[in-house]
Amino acid sequence: MWKLVVIVAGGVIAFGGWKDFRLRGIAEAEAQEMTLAQLLGAGAIENAHVKISEYAAVYPETIYRAPKNSETSVKVAYYPILSPENVFMKELAELAEKFPNGVPETEPLPVIEEFKVIVKTHRFKSTDEIPDIFATEETVQGIIVNEVESMGAEEIRLLKQTFGKLDADELLMLEEGRLPAPVGKAALQLGGGVLLSLVGFGWLLFGRGRGGG
Repeated sequence: MWKLVVIVAGGVIAFGGWKDFRLRGIAEAEAQEMTLAQLLGAGAIENAHVKISEYAAVYPETIYRAPKNSETSVKVAYYPILSPENVFMKELAELAEKFPNGVPETEPLPVIEEFKVIVKTHRFKSTDEIPDIFATEETVQGIIVNEVESMGAEEIRLLKQTFGKLDADELLMLEEGRLPAPVGKAALQLGGGVLLSLVGFGWLLFGRGRGGG
């Protein structure tokens, strides 16, 4: 039992180090500052470490993973962000211009059908901490992690239930607060994980040779 635990733990640690190495190749130490519209219009991303401005955070549509046996704790959360060029934002601006004193309750409101960037965050520790409003924030900084990570099938299913035109394959995932790992840390993690797995394999083989369980 413990031999397999050592092998698996080593693999997990090494995989984390490998991901950090991959991100170091595309994410510079200094974040590239740009608006969300500029990011979406840039085509190829030369620096995955970005500081995004001019966007709206759609907190009411946040999805999250919860630890086992907990209904209110949050392990990791994902929320969409929209640029002023998004169809929903344009329609919202048109309504505000048409009804400067407030949109009548009888007026149909626009619906968000798609977006291009989702923010992965560990900022919220419980569901009570997740805002229930749209928020226009100054900036969000982190690394676009599509090179090493993708959303799970369950998260994509939940998003598609709400956003009918969402193209999950084109979705950019920005991990809030993530920074490029130092070379030494990534190397230590990768090498240490591989070594730990080798120790586990050796323990497993040695135990079998000696007739151990």
